[in-house]
Order: sequence, then C-alpha cells, then structure tokens
Amino acid sequence: MYSLPSSWMRLALLLAMVFVMALVFMLHLNTTIREEVDGVRSSLLECKEEAMGVREKCLYEYNLTLSFTSTMGRTVMLDRGGVELMCSVMGPGVRVLEYGSGGSTTFFSQFVDQWVSMEHDTNWAPKVRSVLPTLPWSDKVRLLVVPRDLPTESFEGTPEEYRSYIDKPAELAIQFHLVIDDGRARVGVGQGVVDHKLLAPGGRMIIHDWERKEYKKLVSEVGFMVDREDTKSKRQMALLKLD
Repeated sequence: MYSLPSSWMRLALLLAMVFVMALVFMLHLNTTIREEVDGVRSSLLECKEEAMGVREKCLYEYNLTLSFTSTMGRTVMLDRGGVELMCSVMGPGVRVLEYGSGGSTTFFSQFVDQWVSMEHDTNWAPKVRSVLPTLPWSDKVRLLVVPRDLPTESFEGTPEEYRSYIDKPAELAIQFHLVIDDGRARVGVGQGVVDHKLLAPGGRMIIHDWERKEYKKLVSEVGFMVDREDTKSKRQMALLKLD
C-alpha cells in the first residue's frame, strides 16, 4: 500500500495546525470586534438618551415598545396622535391623576414625579397591581380601587353610579398638574375635577375618545376650553384647560 513520505505528513499536519490556529484567531477577533461595536452602540444610545428631553425620551421608549409582543407595562392602547399628546405633557415634578388604569399607567408613569390611578373594576385592578412591582418606577404609582356605588345598565355609567370613584381623589388633598379622564362617567369626572379643585394652577385635563359627542359637554357645560387636540386619530384625544 502506497503511503505519503513522512515529510509530506509533517507538512500536512503543520498546515492543519496553522489553519486551526487561524480559525481560532479569526473567531476571537470577530467576538472582540462585535463586543467593541456593541459597546460603542450602547454608549451612543446612552448619550442619545441623555441628550433627549422628556417628550423625546417618551416617544423613543414608545417606539421601542412597538417591537415587543403586547404586554402590560409596555403596551399603550392609544393611537399615535394620542401618544404624542401624552408625551408632550410629561415631565419631572408633574403630578398625575388618572381615571381608568392600564397600559398608560404602567408606561407613562416613568416620566413624571407622582401618578395616582383610579380604578372601579375589582377584577381588572389586580392585573394592573401585579405588574407594578416589576417596574423600576413603581414607587411613583398609587392605584386606588373604588367600585361603583350603584348598578349600571350602560358602559359609561352616570355620576350617581360612580360618585365615590369621582370624589375619592379629593380626600388626598393634592392638586394635580394633569388629570387623565379615561375611565367611567367621564363628564362627571370632569365636573368633579372642577368642583374639588383638583387641578393645580395652569394644570390640564386630557380626555380620551374625544370624538364622542357627549364628551363635548366638558366644554359646553362644565367650563373647560380646548388647549390642543388630536382629531386625526380614530380614537381622538384633547388637552383641556380651565379659564
């Protein structure tokens, strides 16, 4: 049987060793370069985020949520125009009162100083409450559960049916820079905000589903004026102010 000379075998073995060493070196080099690129990318993102204002950071974080599966804590059930309006009124030192807890509670609360959320649904509230401990900013959020006082035959409900829910925030003796009216009995909530003087000077109230004609009573009867509004979205939103 024919066999290669020992010199050829040694050369083949040497070439194989060189190839393996080169392969190991290239893999190590690729890993090192990737780590350096990732490090530079992270540094650039950190610098970018540090340079952002609250509105820009809010929209940036919202855009990131669009790449995730819908999950409480990072899912906002608002149209884009509504998100932009919400982000524009977030900021350090801002105290928020919200009627109707959910994704907005767990997401937008990271951009303010204090967030109080009113919830009437005793079945829904535990789901929101279970998410709060997972949020780095959970200490900013307070969830108050106040069931309706009377049975209701409608989804919206009346101020009489939700009287305790409407009036509860007055017990906190706090004025808020922003009130979000996105729960039940919304016109009644707006009236409660006025009656209990819940808005701090210069404060605003956001009303969701502004396209519904009955909510226009907040302007025609309760005394609010339109500051800004999103009328392009399917579910519209308005930022209201008092005289």
